[in-house]
Amino acid sequence: MANVQIQLVFDKMTTNKKRVKVWRIGSFTKNFRWGKEIDGLKRLYDAINVGFSGKLHPVLRSTFRDRLRKRGFIDYIPANFFVFNQNINGEDLIVVDELVYQAVKFDHTENFDRLAIFALLLSEAGKWKGATQEQENPSEWARFFVLEDLSQLEKWTPDLYSADRIESYLNGKKEFEGNTRKLATNLSYFFNKGNLSDLREIESPDWFSSAIFLALDRYYLKSLPPAPSVGWAIDALTENDVVDLTGPMSEFQLEMQKSIAKLYLSVHQVERFQGDGGEVGKTIFAVLNRNPALIKSLPGITQRWLESRLFVEIFSSKDEMKKVIDGNYQKEIQLAVEKIHNSLPKPSLSGDDVIALFRGEDDNN
Repeated sequence: MANVQIQLVFDKMTTNKKRVKVWRIGSFTKNFRWGKEIDGLKRLYDAINVGFSGKLHPVLRSTFRDRLRKRGFIDYIPANFFVFNQNINGEDLIVVDELVYQAVKFDHTENFDRLAIFALLLSEAGKWKGATQEQENPSEWARFFVLEDLSQLEKWTPDLYSADRIESYLNGKKEFEGNTRKLATNLSYFFNKGNLSDLREIESPDWFSSAIFLALDRYYLKSLPPAPSVGWAIDALTENDVVDLTGPMSEFQLEMQKSIAKLYLSVHQVERFQGDGGEVGKTIFAVLNRNPALIKSLPGITQRWLESRLFVEIFSSKDEMKKVIDGNYQKEIQLAVEKIHNSLPKPSLSGDDVIALFRGEDDNN
């Protein structure tokens, strides 16, 4: 029954809307020299840190690329496929969003790799001078392979995104232009490096919250709505099939996105990256609706905006959060046991009555 419900939700949520007429490879097939297999996508993590010089401030696109080239990176892949570009007052900038925040503020982990895969699948790179529509949505071939070939499956095992399977998919798409084999090989390699098969098999639940934040960052920066609301956020996530890009379909993720969207609006969208170094430099952890599966790491500046929000609990560290949540869990168990105990029938005989009863049985014998 659960699978039927999930399928019904999937049919309702997925639009598979084509945004560009032509899918081009761009520079994705250039050799990025991703490094050892055990390193995952750390080279991309390092590239973002080099490009931003380890700071949460927008950087000129030309400066970002120069910094990467000087350190031996292929600059086009991070700049054109993973980070977000904006032309502001005539200047081409690469701006701070959730992917940059997670790279600059935290150690490299598998959660960053999952977020980087998700960034590629979002296929939202922003605008710069001379950018075409195909460059604004540069990885539609990855996005629609997942939406049309994987998202309805219960598991995303590596055999399902092999080079042969990706090539077969691309050969059937009239939108695609380019060398299907070369792209299929590179994309399959990238998916394996980032462990696409583990996208939902996570130890830390805050990666999904970060994915929703990243999507909303880019939709917000792209359209700059004057009065963003939870309704705007849910519409943007739904119209762009965002949950379908985060792993095999799950009702839980569909339910989570509204609470995460509410949190996103509460921390003032990308304003959460502004403020003095101390506020942004500090990290807090938000737990939504007292649910330990709904966690989000945030810049410290957001604490002032969340203190009056009843659906959020704020912690200064994950250890503190775990201690409080575990303590509350134990209290709830104790209260539940007491409730059951109090609901049980109470004995009507006293101790003396019981003794007398047994003595009476002995006398009769």
